[in-house]
Amino acid sequence: MQGQKLKFFSLCLFLILSFGAKTQNFVEVQTERKGDVEVYHIAKMDLLIENGNLSLQTTDKTPSFLQQINICKEKSTCKLLYNNKLKEGFLFVEPSKEIKEGCNVYHIKNKSIISLGYLSFAAYTSENGERMNYNSILPYISVIRSDKRTLLFFNTPIVVFFPNSTKEQILESKNFYHTLENNTFVLQNYK
Repeated sequence: MQGQKLKFFSLCLFLILSFGAKTQNFVEVQTERKGDVEVYHIAKMDLLIENGNLSLQTTDKTPSFLQQINICKEKSTCKLLYNNKLKEGFLFVEPSKEIKEGCNVYHIKNKSIISLGYLSFAAYTSENGERMNYNSILPYISVIRSDKRTLLFFNTPIVVFFPNSTKEQILESKNFYHTLENNTFVLQNYK
């Protein structure tokens, strides 16, 4: 298993270096809980999640409400990857279901929130010594900006594409990546 991880991270490092020196990483922002509200503090703004609604508010001298959208009807788990220098980030929202089927993706940029659609992937992993199963993809998502391209990778060897559907496929994540195009992440195969 260690050998596979080393190969995977070596591949990621090679890709990052081969795309040029202008590479920016998006890092995970920790959430703060205030009662039933999850708060992410980013670039003079707060991203708040409460009762299935996502709202963006400024935190400068004159706090103001920027935008609010409904992101989920049921309980969910979120992961925010953000780059302070670019003032841009991606929020991944995964419904809390026993078998994971993917997550909704939101792009935070220029004080606005844009839905990028659904990322239909689950991690095919073993947790706590149990057999392989469809688990959350959130811990394995990474995003980088290389020059003008935004790339999304999965840092786990095996994933399930379209889990729990008739189109389901088990894929090795070393064989593909995603690029951000026209407000959606598009699957790209390595050539």
